[in-house]
Amino acid sequence: MFDVSDDFLNALRFTHQVFARVTVTDLDGTMVTLGVQSGTITATYQQGTRRTAGITVYATGTKADGSTVNAGDMNVMLTRPGTVCLIEMGIGSNLVAQTMIPMMMGAPSNVAWRIGDGEIDFDVNDDWWRVSQGRFTAIWSPNAGLKRVDAVSAIMQAVAPSRQLIVTATDTGTIQSQGDWDVNRDTAVETLATDGGFDAYFDRQGRITLADSKTADDPVVWSATAGDGGMLVNAETGMDASRLYNAVVVKPSATDNSQTWTAQTAVLAAGDRAPANLGVTIPYFMASPTISSAAAALAAAQKQLNRVTGTPMTIQADMLSNPALDEGDVIEILLPANPNEGIEATMYRYYIDTITWDLITGGMSVKARNEGEVSDDAS
Repeated sequence: MFDVSDDFLNALRFTHQVFARVTVTDLDGTMVTLGVQSGTITATYQQGTRRTAGITVYATGTKADGSTVNAGDMNVMLTRPGTVCLIEMGIGSNLVAQTMIPMMMGAPSNVAWRIGDGEIDFDVNDDWWRVSQGRFTAIWSPNAGLKRVDAVSAIMQAVAPSRQLIVTATDTGTIQSQGDWDVNRDTAVETLATDGGFDAYFDRQGRITLADSKTADDPVVWSATAGDGGMLVNAETGMDASRLYNAVVVKPSATDNSQTWTAQTAVLAAGDRAPANLGVTIPYFMASPTISSAAAALAAAQKQLNRVTGTPMTIQADMLSNPALDEGDVIEILLPANPNEGIEATMYRYYIDTITWDLITGGMSVKARNEGEVSDDAS
């Protein structure tokens, strides 16, 4: 979760106003602020593009000196290659002064100036496009002994040299073998990050970030309840039967015969979905070109098992927005008692897959995986 004050989080639970703005910066460094008429941001916990937005802004903008930029010039600025948009969202109330926090930074696309309406529609995608489109001009061949974290840092900085680098990933593994790297920069990043158990992405501030992959065992960062002072209005739960893995198999994939270990399998040990209870093993396969031992491969399989198991559940948009939440965060949601259905109040732990914020109404939709009932008393 983005670092905000306790006052900010407390204010979310009571009457407050929601604010949003877009700051557009072109290659020359010219900065213009635009008011948001409507729009949403969606964040998905995955490798690759994580944050996207579709917004409508008022067509005239304001520079830092207070001067106005007309609609035609704004349209030119938004369609100029290299232009970057920072979208911010915030709140204000009698408990906290207006506070804005960054939601995402990225390039505008699909710009449509509605001449006469005074509005411009466009999408924003985070900077992962630099990695996916900026392919190597020759097959990538890293030196043996290069740390995975250092390799990914260099690969991403090469296409985003002006972006700050934040590395908290604890992986110390190295590249000792020849992989099938080809010319795809994004494939190299994804493979190395998966092998090392870390995520590589552009964060909400546009920084290149390498961090340990999140798991359902991470600390709970936020709790949502219903009723007075609560964030949850109602919830619909369901199950996505398309992802029912209960095992992960890690296979060696180096092309130079340097990996002497055999495929390693991590299996769900308990619960209805465990192979011992379900009667069938449903494996998720992961090819590794850099893991150098069976023990390391099994550890990677165990970590990946946490990500591919679990029951995806959906919490509908009837939740007040918390713009500080990040994709992958672990949260708790108190599902209220319902005497008519014989249901007692129960606190569940959720691992967020996707969040969508409405920049104007303050609504939020969360798609998450239910990791089971919390053992503490939730009454």
